[in-house]
Amino acid sequence: MSLRLSCFILVLSLVAGSARSAPPDAARLVAGPALGAGLMAFPRIAAPDGAASQRINKALSAADDRLRSAAKDCDAGASGPLADQKDAGWQRSVTVAMRGPGYLALVASDDLFCGGAHPDTDSFALAYDLGTGAPLNWERLLPKTLAGKASLDTAADGTRLGVMASPALTALYLKLSKPDADCAPALRDTELQFMLWPDAAREGVAMEPSGLPHVIAACGTDAVIPLATLRSLGVDPALLDAIAAGHKAGLYDSKP
Repeated sequence: MSLRLSCFILVLSLVAGSARSAPPDAARLVAGPALGAGLMAFPRIAAPDGAASQRINKALSAADDRLRSAAKDCDAGASGPLADQKDAGWQRSVTVAMRGPGYLALVASDDLFCGGAHPDTDSFALAYDLGTGAPLNWERLLPKTLAGKASLDTAADGTRLGVMASPALTALYLKLSKPDADCAPALRDTELQFMLWPDAAREGVAMEPSGLPHVIAACGTDAVIPLATLRSLGVDPALLDAIAAGHKAGLYDSKP
């Protein structure tokens, strides 16, 4: 899908979501201009009128700056013999997993070929509390039995990501993702850490392994923990109520 068409779909989906009865604390987003050929920018909160929304927009601007820099370095690495290959360079698309009430979650999906033997893919989510502008703190949102250990990982473009790791999260992921016979042993033998984000489109909390070795990276598909399961586990009820309300109001991209 071309970047222009992707941006058009993003704008249409945001307008469509606004047309429904959106809660008053939903975020109205606007799509920004492309950062380069094939590089979609993160959308911004329209007319930010408070410290929280301004903080989020500032963080999203910094995220776009990181991509510009990474893509420039990638283009330099893809020069020479790779320059004639159509897949050389960096491409990004962005989807809105949730834009209220209360929370904003944006998912970046990257395809890159910056030299070396193989192209690569990467994805990560940026999730914020719309009331404070702060990134979501999953140590507070998850019960201790599920949260485990919090740490930082790094996305392909240099973005620092908060990730969670626990035996309970790993067991839940393997149950939900149902890896095939090739992936299951590799995932079980790896100390998995997970990116988490609220997903109003799929009505749950999405989880995806972060930092997998390249040889098993394709095994790390995302999975969604349903709201009923999250409630039974004791996840923050305000977050779960917000996800349910966001799903009902259509506060997400039409194609997550």
